Amino acid sequence: MRTLTLTKMILRLIFIFVLLLAIAWSYACEQKPEKPKEPEEPAKHKLPDLADAIPFERLGRGKLVFERIGPLANNYSGVYVVDIDNRRSWGTESDVFDGPAVSPDGQKIAFSRLAAGATPTLYDIHVMSINGTNTQNISKIDGQDRQPSWTPDSSQILFWVEDTNLYMPLYRQSPVPNPPDRSLIINLGTISSRRYIEGPFSVSKNNKLVFIMDYQIYTMDFDGRNVVPLTAGASDTYYFYSPSWSPDGQKIAYLIVFWESYQIFKSLELIVMNADGSNPWSLAKFETNATGQWAGRNDFSLCWSPDGSKIAFNKKDGDLISHIYLINSDGSGLTQVTFAESVTDRSVSWSR
Repeated sequence: MRTLTLTKMILRLIFIFVLLLAIAWSYACEQKPEKPKEPEEPAKHKLPDLADAIPFERLGRGKLVFERIGPLANNYSGVYVVDIDNRRSWGTESDVFDGPAVSPDGQKIAFSRLAAGATPTLYDIHVMSINGTNTQNISKIDGQDRQPSWTPDSSQILFWVEDTNLYMPLYRQSPVPNPPDRSLIINLGTISSRRYIEGPFSVSKNNKLVFIMDYQIYTMDFDGRNVVPLTAGASDTYYFYSPSWSPDGQKIAYLIVFWESYQIFKSLELIVMNADGSNPWSLAKFETNATGQWAGRNDFSLCWSPDGSKIAFNKKDGDLISHIYLINSDGSGLTQVTFAESVTDRSVSWSR
């Protein structure tokens, strides 16, 4: 009798177990499988497509990034990317003050723009993905955070701050919000009392900086020491612009803009010199004879290709008109890259 009762109990337990298993299986079958995550879509901006007949076959490799200011009738300004390897282009950010600067690895773009709701006028450094997504404010320092540039390994950003006290600190940090490693390189006011900076700081593979301050080209160690002038100061008839290290750290290229009189550009010259400022030679010179002065400190710019074989730059092609060009590092092969009418293309940078 006890054996029969025990057998019934075991059978009941087996029945309950099978019933629960069936219910669980039925519930699982009714659940929809998790949908695969969609790839991140490019950010949508109100920028016209880049319709220029870009000569991709003559450009080499990598990505060219620049700012375009549209015709007065369109009244737009934005960041454009030319993907040379894949022969395509796209617009990203439409609110830029200084920059853009593409990271050497081609993954991110840094730029300065007006801080939201800022009074008085303040600018912060922002970083976004190369396709225009995931824009982040990474500085939030009182003052005008200006002219971002990258270290060769893309790990840090440099920028300087213009404030009402003319203190003008130069910082470096990781390209993230609330960076744990932000550090002051130097108070630029200790170099010159006039404190006029022209454009971003370029960093060499050997961690040397080259920059323009008070119309003169300087080099400096990455820690702010050994500030050395490489050129005599400019005059009322010409200015230096956009000094940039070659990828191997052996050469510096820069632009000289010659003025006939106020707001009348006479010519533009592309110069290359050794890292210590010796043996400067003219790579190319262009007559412009155009009028009109742009607002900002990134109106004339140049950069090296990642392999050092070419230099890209912008030059005036008319009143308030500028296009991107490139030239081989030996002065041959001048090529126009952008062609749109009545636009200003400037602030060019180049990544792999």
